[in-house]
Amino acid sequence: MKIIIIGGGEVGVQLAKQLISEQNDVVIVEMDASCASDIANKLDCLVINEPANKISTLIKAGVETADYLISVTDSDEVNLICCGLAATHPPFKIARVRNLDFESTEMLKANMKSIDLVVNPEVEASRKIIRSIEHGAISDIIAFSSIDMHMRNLIVDEGSVFAGKSVQEACQALGKEFLISGIVRRHSFIIPSGATVIEEEDNLYLLATSEVLDEVYDAIGKPRDHIENILIVGGGVVGRHVAEHFTQKQNGNRGPFSELAALFNGRAVKKDIRQIKIVDRDYECCKQLAEHFPSSMVLNADISDETIFEEERMSGFDVIVTTTDSHELNVLSALYAKKLGIKRAVSVVSNINYINIALRLGIDVVVSPKNSIIDPILKHIRTGTVSAIHSIADTDVDIMEARVQGKSAMCGKQLKDIKLPEDTLILSANRDGRSVIPRGGFVFEEGDDLIVLARASSASRVDGLISGE
Repeated sequence: MKIIIIGGGEVGVQLAKQLISEQNDVVIVEMDASCASDIANKLDCLVINEPANKISTLIKAGVETADYLISVTDSDEVNLICCGLAATHPPFKIARVRNLDFESTEMLKANMKSIDLVVNPEVEASRKIIRSIEHGAISDIIAFSSIDMHMRNLIVDEGSVFAGKSVQEACQALGKEFLISGIVRRHSFIIPSGATVIEEEDNLYLLATSEVLDEVYDAIGKPRDHIENILIVGGGVVGRHVAEHFTQKQNGNRGPFSELAALFNGRAVKKDIRQIKIVDRDYECCKQLAEHFPSSMVLNADISDETIFEEERMSGFDVIVTTTDSHELNVLSALYAKKLGIKRAVSVVSNINYINIALRLGIDVVVSPKNSIIDPILKHIRTGTVSAIHSIADTDVDIMEARVQGKSAMCGKQLKDIKLPEDTLILSANRDGRSVIPRGGFVFEEGDDLIVLARASSASRVDGLISGE
């Protein structure tokens, strides 16, 4: 496929890496000369250093023959205009749009009609935060639509029961039915065997049912506590979305995020949220928050003032969610809150590369709005049998949900007899509502819902194997 990416920032580069590894013909349009030069030196693709909001630039990029145009610059207006300029051309158009209020100009509303998919980083980040809080804010959560299993990450601390043990020994030691499906170690993703030895500071990705994962985390000293009191720092878009979800939950109302409950398999927090406090240093923002959330406490204060925690008795909250525009402030204030006694911390970071650093510093859940929109974009690009894609930050690995088709070569074969691409692992298979971790003798049937971990470079081959095309 030929894919044009407008914007060479973190999202654009991350998407380009994934798509290039799958042998797609990728063109990046980036206006900043220094950034364009850096991309050209690092990626095997055509880079055009010109303004994207000109039809001549898009024609030079090949818009007349492209399959997709993905506009992910930091400017909503530029993204909308680029898609509008390409309206009469064939590409499927995807735009990153942060401000969903399009009543500012008639031109922008008209351009919206030419967009096939709008992705909003703040909305996607809010969904991830809400999902993690619903599960106790112990770790990041990857919830699958087709199976009753979840994936969670776990940083191996000093003295952990996992440290120094092989994968097989670690699983046996806890006596639980779970799978260590991947290990992030020093920016590399390892698909482990049973003999792989776990090291301190490894970021493990565990797969099992929600109940089993709760038991695993409880056994290692990270029990799932019920979240009753939430402290939200930052009254911007993400903070408001999170507050709105839980205030509506508290009041028994359904809101824009109520559909997330379907992802939790009925395992939402068992006790109602009793208290939500929102802290922001902007007075006018706090006035609006107080009017919009009359049942919540709103505090106009600077969270970087450490006396605020003591004066407002914030140590009594169960979780702190930091969502300001500064990822440094988000991480530091969350770490300080944990030091004072708040058990769980969720932080928003704007830089994708900071995710693993923040996790290793002790933040329980780290969410990047930029990284959050990559999965829905890839899902629409990768057609075929793939119904959902979950990427792991700062790696070249994807987790795919797909259904075995009748013409697939997998049908009727045992797992051990199937030639999977290198570094590919079938994590789970769901049949008739029952999920299993398939072993060598597992026989695949048409309609099996699979969870597959694979390198991005192998994604198209995995899709072809499952679909039979």
